[in-house]
Amino acid sequence: MTKPLLSQSLKLPGYSKHKIPNGKIVSIMSTYLPRLEMVIMFLIPRSFQL
Repeated sequence: MTKPLLSQSLKLPGYSKHKIPNGKIVSIMSTYLPRLEMVIMFLIPRSFQL
């Protein structure tokens, strides 16, 4: 989940990168993605997990 979001965020146009630097994007993703993954694990029944 982290890799696709990171690759998309690094493809932002120059103006967007100026407003929100890559370091801030990576920091936010490293904080919230583990939490989101944990919530998803609890919400999806085990029979549907791969």
